[in-house]
Amino acid sequence: MTTPDAPRITGGAGGGTPESPASQTADRKAATVLHTLAGLCCFGGKKPDYGQLDANTRLAHERTDLAFQRSYLALERTLQAWIRTTLSMISFGFTLGKLGQAMHSYEIKGFRRDYDIKGIAYFLVMVGTFALLMAMIQHLVAVRELRAQGLRNQPSIAFPVALLVAVLGGFAFGSMVVRM
Repeated sequence: MTTPDAPRITGGAGGGTPESPASQTADRKAATVLHTLAGLCCFGGKKPDYGQLDANTRLAHERTDLAFQRSYLALERTLQAWIRTTLSMISFGFTLGKLGQAMHSYEIKGFRRDYDIKGIAYFLVMVGTFALLMAMIQHLVAVRELRAQGLRNQPSIAFPVALLVAVLGGFAFGSMVVRM
C-alpha cells in the first residue's frame, strides 16, 4: 500500500518515472473539481457521503459513480442520435408525400409516379416513427438496468424530445393518410 506522499510510478511496461507529490496533488484537485462539476451541473441530487470510508474505498465509490454518469450520458447521446436520424426520415418522408400530392396526376411512360412517391413517403414516416419508439424503449430499459445497479435518478432531456418527435411522426403519417 502506498502513502499519499509517496511518488507514483507512471509509464508503460518499459519502466516509468516517478511523479512528484505536487503533480499528484494537482491531479487529485482536478479530479475533485471535475467530480464536483459533474455532480452540480448535470446530475443534481444529493451527493453520497463517503466521509466514513477509508481513502481507497471512497475513491472507488466516487469512480463508480462517475462511471455510472458516463454510461448514462452515453445512453442520452445514443437516444439523441436516434432522434436526429428518425427526424430526418420522418421529415423527408412527409416532404415526399406532400410532393406526391402536388404531382397527383403526373405520369411518366405509363408509370403513375404519385403512388410510388406516396409509398416511399409512407414507408419513411412509418419506419422513422417506429425506429424512434424502439429507441425510446431501448433507452428506458438500459436506464432501468443502470438504476438497478446504483445510478442515481437523473432527469432525461432527450426522452421528452424523443416523445415529441414520435408524436410529430404520428401526426405526419395521419396527415398523409387523411390527404390521400
